[in-house]
Amino acid sequence: MTPTPPRAPASGLLLLLSLLLAATSFAPAHAAEVLAVELTWATDPDLDYPSRDVDVGDKPPQGVKPLEGEDPTRYGRVEIVGKRHVLIAIRGGEAPLLWLDEDFDGDLRDQKPTPLLAVDGEEVRRAAVRVRHPLDEKDAEPSLPCEVTVPEGPLADVARVTLRVRAHRAGEVVVGERLRRVVLLDGDVDFVYGNAEHDRLGLDIDGDLRVNQAKGALDQVGIGRAFRLRQRGWIGHVQGVAGQRVSFQAAVQVPPARRPPWKPEDVPPSGQKNELKPDAFKKAKAKHQTYLARPHPPSMNPVLKGHLDALRDAGTKKTFTYLQRIYKEAERGDVRAAIVRAMGSGHFASYGTRIARIARSDKDFRVVIAAVEALHAAGYEKRNKLYVQLLVKAEEPKLIDAIVLHMGYSRTAEALERLTKRLSRALDPERVAALYKAVMHYQTRPPLDELVLAAIAEGSQRLKALGLHDAMRWGFPQVHRLALKAVPKKLREPKLGVELVEILGRRGDGLCVAAALGLVAHLRVEDRERLVELLAAVRDKTVAQALTARLELETNAHILEVVTRTLGAMRHAPAVEPVLAVAAKKAANDDLQEAAVGALARMGFRDPRVSAFFLQSMKDRTWDWRLGVVEAAGADGDPGAAPVLFAALKDEDRRVRAAAVEGLGRARLKAAIPPLLKALANEKNRRVRDAVAHTLFLTTGKFFYDDLDVWTRWWAKEEATFEVPKEVPQSPEAKDEGRYASTFYGVPVDTESVVFVLDQSGSMSTPHIDAKGEILGFTQLERAVEEVTGVIEKLDDSARINIIGFETSVHPWKPRLVTLGSGARKDLKTWLGKLEPGDGTNLWDALEMALLAKDVDTIYLLSDGEPNGGRYQLASEILRQAKKINRRRRIAIHCVSLSRDSALLEQLAKDNSGIYARR
Repeated sequence: MTPTPPRAPASGLLLLLSLLLAATSFAPAHAAEVLAVELTWATDPDLDYPSRDVDVGDKPPQGVKPLEGEDPTRYGRVEIVGKRHVLIAIRGGEAPLLWLDEDFDGDLRDQKPTPLLAVDGEEVRRAAVRVRHPLDEKDAEPSLPCEVTVPEGPLADVARVTLRVRAHRAGEVVVGERLRRVVLLDGDVDFVYGNAEHDRLGLDIDGDLRVNQAKGALDQVGIGRAFRLRQRGWIGHVQGVAGQRVSFQAAVQVPPARRPPWKPEDVPPSGQKNELKPDAFKKAKAKHQTYLARPHPPSMNPVLKGHLDALRDAGTKKTFTYLQRIYKEAERGDVRAAIVRAMGSGHFASYGTRIARIARSDKDFRVVIAAVEALHAAGYEKRNKLYVQLLVKAEEPKLIDAIVLHMGYSRTAEALERLTKRLSRALDPERVAALYKAVMHYQTRPPLDELVLAAIAEGSQRLKALGLHDAMRWGFPQVHRLALKAVPKKLREPKLGVELVEILGRRGDGLCVAAALGLVAHLRVEDRERLVELLAAVRDKTVAQALTARLELETNAHILEVVTRTLGAMRHAPAVEPVLAVAAKKAANDDLQEAAVGALARMGFRDPRVSAFFLQSMKDRTWDWRLGVVEAAGADGDPGAAPVLFAALKDEDRRVRAAAVEGLGRARLKAAIPPLLKALANEKNRRVRDAVAHTLFLTTGKFFYDDLDVWTRWWAKEEATFEVPKEVPQSPEAKDEGRYASTFYGVPVDTESVVFVLDQSGSMSTPHIDAKGEILGFTQLERAVEEVTGVIEKLDDSARINIIGFETSVHPWKPRLVTLGSGARKDLKTWLGKLEPGDGTNLWDALEMALLAKDVDTIYLLSDGEPNGGRYQLASEILRQAKKINRRRRIAIHCVSLSRDSALLEQLAKDNSGIYARR
């Protein structure tokens, strides 16, 4: 019996697409408009990355020196950009290894081998390696993740391996009044981008928050080809062979709209019965027994498959019994799967419970997939109930796809009802979300409204977000309204995650903005920041007007913060008055105050009300408020902010003065030179003096450091004719260490208010190794004590200092900073001499103590290991908490790692205006 073909979905989305198809007239666009986006390296496990085959042989390529060792080695080479090439070598033995020329120097001997590991369920071995991109030396990502696949079998017989680069270029750009994701894939794996024939360019057109890489998908816009986005046409171009940049230029003509591809999977009919032939079973069994008696490969092969097909076609009770027997005897999973697949016949429908038992008990996902197919082919009536049970336990993506495919094809109310109930009761939210996405992908009938609403009403937070997304994407009025109505009632949970923010923020219509604001109070700080970014990219006046109206009526501090930041990012001038009202209130919420000040600064100082408010607030507010005002005023380099920054140069707090100097460095104004020279004459703090000297250099291009006499003579001579250079001068080499009295592991000590945080963990008792690899006669801790002692010998008696040692616990020298007179210097040396290594590495508690110390402006942190003690141990948490504490204190944190690179210390220094050094 032939099944009824699935009906085409009659959704609002398809109706909209039909209307777009009708409007195929080619209208002129703004041909001069160009939008560009900088792309960075990204990895996405869900993308289908292109691959490239590499021929390998037993002789190394010409000019390549062979690897040492007795085991046979096979070599290969892939030509890429210009004369560059990637060398690959594989070697057998008990532990197969792979070499890859990561640095493109043509020599494999300087590379460490990677194990080749077998992949369960597949006849291949794989190795995960990394390779440096030869054209992108300045990129922050030093190397790209790659995968080399080698077929099973003796390595001496392998003639070809596969190279796949599991990284792509990605970024975001505002096109069509929405922030959209851009993805660029290297189609021929040659490390060169821009080949329209091979490379693939994608843009999030259909609004599903991702770039669909499937062939023919709406998101596949192509390179140099016109595509339609709303009512306009665009053309995407790649700039730079390393794919660092993509630009979108408005097309002269608007191409017609395309329908999204929809092709139901080819599932064979269910419950079909062939005509039985006399003695078919005897003949098929005899052939199979003869085959088993002869030597043959243990794996699946065409001969064995032919015998199993013949047994399936026999279709008798004896046949099924025989298939059951050989299934129990088979050891390999692929052979058992083939036997179970042979049970898929309409003649075996009465044995469905036995096939279902196999599906529940066999541990090999290939066998379970075969059982799912066999149950469908046999026409087993209760198979949908089993499918739901298997789905909730399934982890292998291929198994999930197979189950969902057969459920969707059956299109029964029973299957939908069971699945909806199971989705709302399952224990693992992530797995349920994956199942839901699979079901919606394979559904072969109009969108499953009931499933969407069940996901929103009863599912986990991630499932609710997915249901909300689908409801809005399909555009059904009833589902849309119910979904948005459910947002403030059903989704108020502490941790919503960024996905819901992406959904609501990218949509950008009034309903979605209102729903998003209803959730703001329950969002994490980083999610609120992302929501502001997305809403600000909408560029819709109606949204800005609605937010302005909301600002005047809202009382919730969190919502006020998001609305205020968004209006500031939009630079919506009509909102100045209500934002001024928010800023004028001396509320206890620091985040709201900061948002208001920042929004006013971004709206611009041309409005006299903004300048007047900033100048007045500098007179009657606390130092942290003044610092926030100055930071906001100088953030964008707005010349109109100069009066505020000039006034801040005289502030009593060194942090406010430093922020004002940095702001003037961004503005680069001729009028700032006299106030800066006056500040240089009066400034006593070393860090602020450094900042003034650097700002004078950025403004003039002259590097006189902090020599006031030279600056004064130069300005008296050049003032009348001086013009600020159009190009920002390149900073000179790192500060001359000779200008400083001392250094700590080569890092200049440019302060007189400092805390040293020293690692005392057990690893600090290891011998110190110099840059040449030579082991010296003292330990890491002894060297650290020597470095600190050298610093305190050269610091002035007026300097304020403290030392904090840490291992499992924290050991400060003093509870607070101490003025370094002769007595304190002697006491400190005695204390340093008693330091001994301990056990763990409680980095955070020591760093927190230093950050909270009164009057400190610089921290030097030394460690040789990863944190394994204290309140925070994860690098992400340490960085987040340090940034939170130091946001207003503006303490420079210099970091030194011993004997090894430390991504944590490097980022900590980068986030806090410090220097990172490995020693």
